[in-house]
Amino acid sequence: MIRTNEEEKQMIRDRLAEIREKLLNEDILFNPQADALIRESNILNVKLKLMGG
Repeated sequence: MIRTNEEEKQMIRDRLAEIREKLLNEDILFNPQADALIRESNILNVKLKLMGG
């Protein structure tokens, strides 16, 4: 399926919202799962910025 730029940006925003929700419920200190979510969030934020969103 081919997605438009706006659809791709919305998918990224939705995933970032999911990550934020999960991080609110995680004990972040010394937590590998939280570290992975933070890394993914950072990558998605950069991608979104590069896409102009």
